[in-house]
Amino acid sequence: MTKENISSAEQDLLAVGPRDFDSDIFNSLKIKIKTAEEQNDVYQKILG
Repeated sequence: MTKENISSAEQDLLAVGPRDFDSDIFNSLKIKIKTAEEQNDVYQKILG
């Protein structure tokens, strides 16, 4: 890649916005989603 291409790519990434990734938050959300799905399964069985 040329320096111009790299510079252009960096500017494109900056335009997207913050790109901080917090794996702890991601893992916490996965656990909450799994719990909600399990509760939904129980609820659906009760309804059925």
